Amino acid sequence: MDNNYQVDKVQLAQEKEQRAIVALVEVEKNTSGTNVVFLKNNFNFKKIRHRVTEIDFRVMLAIALTRICALSGIKEKVSQSDSDDIVKMILYTHNDLTLEEIYKAFELERYSIYDEKTQHFQLFNAEYVSAILKKYKSWKLLTRKEHNINPEKENVSTEISPEGIIKIMDKAITEKYLEYLNSGTISEPITHIFDELVERGKIKLATRKESKLGKYYDELLEKAKNELLSEFETAEGKDFTETKLISTVVQEIKSGKSPKIILLVKKYVLLEYFKKLKDENEDQTHPES
Repeated sequence: MDNNYQVDKVQLAQEKEQRAIVALVEVEKNTSGTNVVFLKNNFNFKKIRHRVTEIDFRVMLAIALTRICALSGIKEKVSQSDSDDIVKMILYTHNDLTLEEIYKAFELERYSIYDEKTQHFQLFNAEYVSAILKKYKSWKLLTRKEHNINPEKENVSTEISPEGIIKIMDKAITEKYLEYLNSGTISEPITHIFDELVERGKIKLATRKESKLGKYYDELLEKAKNELLSEFETAEGKDFTETKLISTVVQEIKSGKSPKIILLVKKYVLLEYFKKLKDENEDQTHPES
């Protein structure tokens, strides 16, 4: 079996990181302009509490923190344990902010906009990040009041607790499972469901140490590749551009580099997972019960 088709945690993590980096480019663009303009535009950006179920959001946040750490003049890279702690703190304590505001908060610190500088002592941890975000919130409140910046409508909602986030994902998994029970298949988006079940230990990924599981994923990859080739090799483009696009997709599939292959494999695995749940209990309508 071609090693290009080996599915493991490293490959999936790399794909997540690439998507997150692309998305962060737009986030960084949104922070440009004057501070007053930013505060006015910020009403159009999604708050973190509304993004927690997005497929790559946690990865986006972690990468953003790495960049912010470097810009803050901290020589050492943020450690994995500190990064995880900061992400958790932001999701639970500062999820009323937007990701753009996380960037802006540290930009204001670098540009000495706040009344006082916060010493980081070459440590980028939850305590330091929280101190900056608290200063930003105070600055935002005063600046909005000074310039009379108010949203046309702003829904007041409570912060999402850790239990609340779990309930949101439980609901998403249950809805996808019910879709399977009703139709025998599942529709996109599915990646966030797959990733959540992996994180919960319900679905295992292949590693080089687990040859049996690796063989299982290799077989699914080959199956996905053949199914996609069958679909796209027989497709006809409406014009030259579409025909060329189809040809490019076919070449990506043949080389094993198409993200469509991984997505289809995830669908296969989820279908098998849901089938197992159904077989274990015909009356079961909740995958976590």
